[in-house]
Amino acid sequence: MGISVTSMSLILKSKQGLSEKTAKKISLKLGLSKSEQDQFLDLVAIEHSKNDTIKNEAKERIEARNKMKASVSMSEFDTMSDWHYMAILQLMNLKTFRNDPAWISKELGIPEYVVQKDIERLKSLKLVAEENGTLVKVDRFFMSPSEIPSDSIKKFHSQILDKAADALIMQNIEERDFSTLIFAISEDDMAWAKTQLSDFRRNFMNRLSSNPNCDRLYAFSLQLFALQERPT
Repeated sequence: MGISVTSMSLILKSKQGLSEKTAKKISLKLGLSKSEQDQFLDLVAIEHSKNDTIKNEAKERIEARNKMKASVSMSEFDTMSDWHYMAILQLMNLKTFRNDPAWISKELGIPEYVVQKDIERLKSLKLVAEENGTLVKVDRFFMSPSEIPSDSIKKFHSQILDKAADALIMQNIEERDFSTLIFAISEDDMAWAKTQLSDFRRNFMNRLSSNPNCDRLYAFSLQLFALQERPT
């Protein structure tokens, strides 16, 4: 791992701290996945960082991940990867939500029979329940699993990109925000970039969705991808 035996011994005995740089080196040498690496770096920050703000932020990220352990599995996502499943779940956060397939159909622009089928699937997966004639969300997170190659995930993102293309043409500029940056980076910085984007997405969503007066459903999609072809 590129660390001396003496240093590793002192770290394991809690007699020497572990820097973020060294922790990243260890996580790469161990071949940790992106999610495992994030968890490991946050645990190191809590244990070894001298900055209280960094420690508290790491604790918040770990708590958020613990909550997300209740999220849908990959096999469940495969059966409900169409964009409107998530849209129906999020519609339920609107103060104007109606437990009415015809209303949901009109709001999302999809056939009523599709809405009815989606609701039944959400019920079977225990993502929603019906109480006193009203649909309510069960305390499970619905999010596409990350860092896993999957045709279902590709299908979901492709559908969202199609919706974005329609919005670019059909929606007023007051309703949308589109921007693009093209710039050069080092491939060594890609893991750091993904971590920063993940933190931003979570904080951005939490800030906006915590408003009790939510009245409009939005999709937020970020794309970071290579424009340059790899040499053959």
